[in-house]
Amino acid sequence: MRSFSRSDRGAFSRGVLFLVAFAAACVLVPGLFWWGTTFTRRLDDAQLTEKLAAGAPPRDVQHAVEELSHRFQEGRPGMERWAEDLVRVSRRPEDAVRVVAAWCMQFDAERASFRARLRELVTDDAAAMVRRNAATSLARSGDTAALPVLRAMLLPLTVTAPEAGTARDLVGTDQPIEEGSRVATVETAAGRVVSVRAPVPGAVSEVLVAEGARVAAGAALLRLRPALAHVENALLALALVGGEADVALAHTAADARSGLPEDVRSTAAWAARAIEKRLGGE
Repeated sequence: MRSFSRSDRGAFSRGVLFLVAFAAACVLVPGLFWWGTTFTRRLDDAQLTEKLAAGAPPRDVQHAVEELSHRFQEGRPGMERWAEDLVRVSRRPEDAVRVVAAWCMQFDAERASFRARLRELVTDDAAAMVRRNAATSLARSGDTAALPVLRAMLLPLTVTAPEAGTARDLVGTDQPIEEGSRVATVETAAGRVVSVRAPVPGAVSEVLVAEGARVAAGAALLRLRPALAHVENALLALALVGGEADVALAHTAADARSGLPEDVRSTAAWAARAIEKRLGGE
């Protein structure tokens, strides 16, 4: 599995891109996120119908969504039928399916049904990765409903205790963390051991409780520094929908004191210029 592919992070990080018209961002930004298995085998209509059917295994649905992403990018006629199916599968209970459905919608983000569904996912979905994919896709349509999630992607995320109990097995600071990795456990009064998993990738920046400490349900356990790919993709999306406040955020990320690598700081500087240009500041 891989979290990010088809991303144009490297292209955006080159300083010469400030010379490119802002409209080019709409071309360069595709593929902000991807989660799951990439399927290389193309599907015909019959296979696509089968894999999108209600009750199809999640892996089959992911394969179907991959095929739909190709078709949207190719500008195939008659996509209305498949668009309805994509919205439908975006309501399935599996996080992995909703993640790829939200990702796929970026390729026709102006479609009214996609925009409406992405707004729902950004606001209401319980999975952070789904909200992030939805936000980056929604940004392609210029919809500012994506902004709260995009801004949050630049900040540390606090991981909380799912239940009351004793905090144990806390991951140490600066350790890289993948999405879904266990970062702590909570031993309840009944003796159950509940795993605490990272909702997004990153690195532990701060442990907030001591090993063996008693914690309440919802108590902050640790903070995750955002993954660099998430930071960079959030900046790219903010270039499309950010406002005045986001210029300052981008400048902060571009500052050498941010501790970010040079290529990410270059992306941040480009994003600040792109926002200013779009807002008429240049």
